[in-house]
Amino acid sequence: MYDLREKAILDYESSLIDARQEGEAIGIEKGEAIGIEKGEAIGIEKGRILLLQELIGGPALSTLELNAMSLEELTATMMCLQSKLRERNS
Repeated sequence: MYDLREKAILDYESSLIDARQEGEAIGIEKGEAIGIEKGEAIGIEKGRILLLQELIGGPALSTLELNAMSLEELTATMMCLQSKLRERNS
């Protein structure tokens, strides 16, 4: 009787460990996918900013400055540069 109860406890603990490991693997996979997606978006925004800066011909942000910006800051900077370019072409 004692051995059956001990085996049941060990089986339960083992299933908890397996479930936790599976959950961690899924979490890591989702995190990597989000990171890749965000990295691609940041790279695209940086490229657009560099192109817009070249088209405008004004002062340019350095790669170090761009690398220090968040995605939101990069998007705002790109939108500002687009606006300046439109004004210039009007």
